[in-house]
Order: sequence, then C-alpha cells, then structure tokens
Amino acid sequence: MSEQTISDLILGFFMDHPNQEFGHGPVVDWVTQQRLQTHSTAPRDPWRAIRKLHQDGKLIKMAKGIYKY
Repeated sequence: MSEQTISDLILGFFMDHPNQEFGHGPVVDWVTQQRLQTHSTAPRDPWRAIRKLHQDGKLIKMAKGIYKY
C-alpha cells in the first residue's frame, strides 16, 4: 500500500467538504491529526501544499488564505 502524501490528505479533506470555504487553520489541524496517527512527526509545511494545490488548479482561492474545492 502506498503512503498518502500531505497533498493527498489535504485534497481528500477538501473533497469531503465540497463548496465549503476553509482557511489554513482547520485544514492544517486536521492534516496534522491524520498524519500523527501513522507517523511520529508532524507534517513539515502543509500551508505550502495548500498553496501548491491552488497553483495546480485543484483548489479555488476565495480570498487570502481561504480555499475551497
């Protein structure tokens, strides 16, 4: 079984909450919680992964720091 990346976790979060706007905080908290269930360390930079998903066209930026799927 392949390991989920931080981007996979983030995209999964947004796909589970379509058309809902979220700031970085709740998403990062959820991703960190999920990551710590399977790893001993927290994710290094989930904020960057959120911005990257937006740059790749997978998330819609609604305002500064606010994204939706």
